[in-house]
Amino acid sequence: MKKSFPLNLNGMYIPQCCFKTGYYKNSGALAITICRRTALGVLPVIPLTINLGPMKNHCAAIKDITGPDNKLTKQMQRIGLVKKKLTTITLGYTSYPICEIDEQTLTKYAA
Repeated sequence: MKKSFPLNLNGMYIPQCCFKTGYYKNSGALAITICRRTALGVLPVIPLTINLGPMKNHCAAIKDITGPDNKLTKQMQRIGLVKKKLTTITLGYTSYPICEIDEQTLTKYAA
């Protein structure tokens, strides 16, 4: 069986999560979606990244919907996907952490 990780989204526990990856068409930035493994196959849960334009290699803008305390980003650090937070970009009322992504962890939990 392929590797999975548990996820806690604002109090909702989701077991057996994995990643689907791609690239945003207009910028080429890394696109990551958190998915759930089920008996019906792999189903998308939430997008992990947001398209803020081209990023340097192995970096992505995290769309942390869990609020200002960045719980989703912290969970991604715990499983090893986020190596470190490099900076933050604020657009309007929302801030997006720009993080260095571990390619091996992304592959380890691939859908």
